[in-house]
Amino acid sequence: MAKLKWDELTYSELSSALSRGVDSVVFPVGTVEPHGAHLPLGTDTIIAEVVGELVAERVGALLLPALPYGVTGSLHGYPGSVRVPPDVLEALVLSVLESVSSHGVRYALLLNGHGGEHAELGVCGEAGLVQVQAGHHGGGLVGCR
Repeated sequence: MAKLKWDELTYSELSSALSRGVDSVVFPVGTVEPHGAHLPLGTDTIIAEVVGELVAERVGALLLPALPYGVTGSLHGYPGSVRVPPDVLEALVLSVLESVSSHGVRYALLLNGHGGEHAELGVCGEAGLVQVQAGHHGGGLVGCR
């Protein structure tokens, strides 16, 4: 099986994949927040990464490194929560999409492992990609093409 994790490829392996027609990425997005005393703070990110890898493998896409930070409002008072403002998350996601688009990626699937962040993840058009499906409450997908 070919490597599919963007950050594990060399630049020549990435160039080769893109020249073979691999033009899609899966971009997992999570957050760092509590999920009770029994689950790790990175649960949203862990789930998004695992599902993202399965999706990327199934559809022949490359898997971007997961973004582990998100908009964590109501749980920020708990120890270990890490939050970024909505505009910062939106700008970061947009920058990543613009960057991969500049290398020849035409399609991106944002895999949201967190219950919020739908508005912030809807930046496909600004990256030269078209949003084709919005997520739903409790996590979801935003497809760009």
